[in-house]
This record gives sequence, structure tokens and C-alpha cells, in this order.
Amino acid sequence: PKFGSMTIGTPQNFVENFNICLTSKCTRSMARMLTDMVRGRNAGGIVGVEALTLPYYRAKELCYEVACNLTNPNLGKREMILERIEVWVDLMRKQLLGERSDGVIDEEKINFDYFVQDAYRVGTTEVQCIDVLTMDDYTLNEDHDDEVFGKFKKLLYDG
Repeated sequence: PKFGSMTIGTPQNFVENFNICLTSKCTRSMARMLTDMVRGRNAGGIVGVEALTLPYYRAKELCYEVACNLTNPNLGKREMILERIEVWVDLMRKQLLGERSDGVIDEEKINFDYFVQDAYRVGTTEVQCIDVLTMDDYTLNEDHDDEVFGKFKKLLYDG
């Protein structure tokens, strides 16, 4: 065809991503509870956070991840998610210790690391983008740019 159309859009706010990888000790219902606690559309959730529970396998063990989009990082901040994780860990700890009151569990080991493998930001933040756009000295990123361009060129030609 000689003619076509194209649509380009951008979100109103910069969107950041944040993942919470849970350990294999967490059940689907435990992961869903955390998702509900951070998701903004849920009662008591964090405004500006979309979240969903994703299953995956790590070393042949079923695990869960709570994948979050911070659709307005000025309202729903990473720090707020981390605080909510701490509240969830405390709830899970109390629940687990209440279920197993036989003294077999070492209470000191039922902590953040018992439930959460990792919690981390994915990709670029709004501040990082603004810093790059307002840099006076472009040479700070030349090495990185050369590396990215080299990888892109290799992909195009060696594919």
C-alpha cells in the first residue's frame, strides 16, 4: 500500500516497574494477598500501583512474583511498596507461627528472607530519564552508547 496510518501514544505519567519475587515457601493465596495489598484499585491499596500475581518456576520449584506497574510514581512510590511488603511479611509470619505452635520452627528464621527472594525496580526511573535529558556533558554516556550501538549493529548484521 502507498498510504497508511500510524498512532503514537504515551502515558500521561512515566511508568516504573517493580517486581517482588517470593520464595517457594509462599503459596498462591499468600502471593495474591500481597498483590491485593499493593494494588491501587483494591481497598487499602497504594494509589497509582497496578499489580498482578505471576507464577513461574525457579530451580524446578513453583514460585510467585508480584509484578507492579507504578502508573504514577509520584503517588505510588517504591518505598510505599517496600513498606507494604513489610506489613505482609509480618502478617504471614504471625499466621505461620500461629499455625505451627509446636515449637519446631525457629522463629528467628521466619523473617523477610523467608518469604521474599527479591524486590527490585525494573528498568529506568523518571529521574534517570530526566538526568540524561538534562546532562551538560554528553561524554558521560558515550561508552554506554557505543556498547548499545555495537550490540544493535551485531544483531542487525549477524542476526
